[in-house]
Amino acid sequence: ALSRALTTPRGSYLLHPEYGSRLHQYLGEAISPDLLYFIELDVRDTILRDPRVKEVRNVTARPHGDAITVSCEIVTRTDLVFPLQVVINA
Repeated sequence: ALSRALTTPRGSYLLHPEYGSRLHQYLGEAISPDLLYFIELDVRDTILRDPRVKEVRNVTARPHGDAITVSCEIVTRTDLVFPLQVVINA
C-alpha cells in the first residue's frame, strides 16, 4: 500500500485528492542535493499520511545512474518495524 501511494501522483484520484505523492514532479530534474532532500521530505510526508504508520526512520535518497533509490524504515502503530525501498527512474 505504501509503495502504491508513493508511485501514484497526488491529486490523480478525484475523491481522494490528497492521496499519493509528488515524486512524479521530480522526473527529468537534474540530480542535486536539493532534489534528494525534497524527495526525502515527500516520501516521509506521503508515508506518514497512512494512519497505520506511526513513524518513518532513516529516510535516504541516493542516486545511481539516472535513478534514485529511496530507503527508509517504517514503524507501524503496532510497533512492527520494516524496511521500504522505492526506485525512482529520473
